[in-house]
Amino acid sequence: MSRPLPQFLPPLLDPEGRQRPRPRPVLAGRALRPPPLPKLTSARTGCALYSFSHITRQGRITLSGVSAALGWPPQTSLAVSIVDLAVVFKPSAAGSMVFDRPGRLWLPALIRRRLALTAGTGVLLVADPAQGLLVVCPPACLDQMTARISDQKGIAG
Repeated sequence: MSRPLPQFLPPLLDPEGRQRPRPRPVLAGRALRPPPLPKLTSARTGCALYSFSHITRQGRITLSGVSAALGWPPQTSLAVSIVDLAVVFKPSAAGSMVFDRPGRLWLPALIRRRLALTAGTGVLLVADPAQGLLVVCPPACLDQMTARISDQKGIAG
C-alpha cells in the first residue's frame, strides 16, 4: 500500500491556477534577512604594476608591462639583492649590474643558482615606480607569502 509523500515545499500555484506569493523565511516571528556584506578594510593606496614573465636559458626576463613605468634609461646602474626569496632591483650609482636594454633584464647566474631558477620558470614582476624598484618574485617567494597569510589568518590546519 502506498502512502502519499509529505509535502515539504508549498505548491507555486493555488488550486485555481493562480501563482501564490512566495513565503519569506521566518524565525521566532521575524522575517529573516540575508547577512550584511563584509566591508572592505581599505582601498588600494599603492601604485605598483604587476606583470608575469619567464626566465630564458640565458637568464633574461622580459619586462613587458612594467619597463616603461619604471622609466629606467639604458645603461642605468642597478643594485640587486635578495629579500625573502625575492630579487630586488633598484637604481644605484654603486650598483653591480647595468640595465642594458629597455624591456628586458638579466638575472645573474649566482642569483639564479641560489634561488634554483631555471629556464622556463615563471616569475611575478612587481614594479613600484614611486620607489623606483623592481621586485622579481619566483614561485618559492609566492609560496612563502601564501604560507604566511594562511598562518596569520588561522587558515592553516
